[in-house]
Amino acid sequence: MAHYTELFPDDGRMCPDCWGFGRAAVTVGTRHDDGSYTIVFANCIGCNGLGWLPLQIIAGVYDAAIGRRVVDRVL
Repeated sequence: MAHYTELFPDDGRMCPDCWGFGRAAVTVGTRHDDGSYTIVFANCIGCNGLGWLPLQIIAGVYDAAIGRRVVDRVL
């Protein structure tokens, strides 16, 4: 099995919104005539289902969060 660092490109890191699980399959209660269920796929909004983000976007998200904390302390 691949190490988790090999799953992401060199210029990207794991998405902080979905922790690398960018796509989820949800089984809803609708049952078809053949006995199977309807499956709905949901993608992470932050990474669009990839599970990783480019480093520039990650750095911008963390810088914005740090800036908000500083502003909250000053106010």
